[in-house]
Amino acid sequence: MPATPIAKTFRYSDLDMDFIPHPVSGDITRKFDVAAVIRSCRNLVLLAQFEKPFHPEIGAGIRKYLFEPMTVLTTVGMQDTIKDVIRQYEPRARILQITVSPDEDSNSYEISMNIEVLDVKVPISLVVTLKRLR
Repeated sequence: MPATPIAKTFRYSDLDMDFIPHPVSGDITRKFDVAAVIRSCRNLVLLAQFEKPFHPEIGAGIRKYLFEPMTVLTTVGMQDTIKDVIRQYEPRARILQITVSPDEDSNSYEISMNIEVLDVKVPISLVVTLKRLR
């Protein structure tokens, strides 16, 4: 008697915000487990307040820091804002460390986060770059 394949069950799943269609079905693909949580954290960081329909309170709103002077107070404010929004709206993740590094030459910030996803004991690294266009 041949072995029956056991379907893998995923604990978390979210839509892939790149909206790349599945090559066979044509449906929008999904992200699962760790990739879903990482994508959610990234979206929370980049989302501005009042940008999400019907939930104006969700979002870090860190783009406002791009037009502030690049000081220690600005980087600490960004770190605190990111910690608060992930702690409040992403219960699947726990922040281990956040580092905000300003780059005055390119008018940008590099945000490095070490995140621990529930049920996964390995810390995951996420890097987001914020850059002022003008």
